[in-house]
Amino acid sequence: MVQHSPEDFGADYGAYRYDVIFCMDRNANEVFGQIPVRPDIDSAWEGRGVVYYRHPALSSQNAGRSRFSKIVGQPVYATLTIRNLKSTLKLLELLDKAQSS
Repeated sequence: MVQHSPEDFGADYGAYRYDVIFCMDRNANEVFGQIPVRPDIDSAWEGRGVVYYRHPALSSQNAGRSRFSKIVGQPVYATLTIRNLKSTLKLLELLDKAQSS
């Protein structure tokens, strides 16, 4: 999953927040069409079983213009789990350690 993320995803933590939306009971293609994105503010990419979402950092003047928080109000939200990229990478690291032990 992480090795298939979009190029430069996670490259600028000063300007953006990066989240990985895990699609539990639906395929990413179906979920992707239901994720609200504000053009020129947010970006979203479909992945294998996930949707990658980039939105302005809280310190950005555009933070309030993002539609990321609108995901909670979507019917599809009940079938998702959302983790920021740093948490996702940490969980992957822990899983790799557990498998190699």
